[in-house]
Amino acid sequence: MGEESAKVKRILIWEWDSAVRELNYTWLMGEGYKCTKPTGLSEALALIEENNYDLVISCWRGHGGNQVIAKAKNCDIPVLCYSGESKVDIPIKDIDYIAKPCGRLGFIEAVRKMLDSIPDEGVV
Repeated sequence: MGEESAKVKRILIWEWDSAVRELNYTWLMGEGYKCTKPTGLSEALALIEENNYDLVISCWRGHGGNQVIAKAKNCDIPVLCYSGESKVDIPIKDIDYIAKPCGRLGFIEAVRKMLDSIPDEGVV
């Protein structure tokens, strides 16, 4: 694998609303990220277990968002919670949060900020 391909950040997007999922996927792919967008909970949980994602972006309520977040945290993958819920209503500590609805620029900035805060592998 070349040096350039090693720099591409891998993101799993878990969103119950297919329109929002597709929009987030399109925005992030347009920024050069490699994204996965599972449509089923079992698939999402298996992908998190099997892959070394740099970030998991997940909705919170319904459709297993809390399970996806817990699985990512258990696998030491940073999580950005993307939800219409108030941040104080999310009972998992140490996750970043962005409120829905959010425009493209705000969403991309939140993802960039989150990824920039994660040390690169091999850097001490």
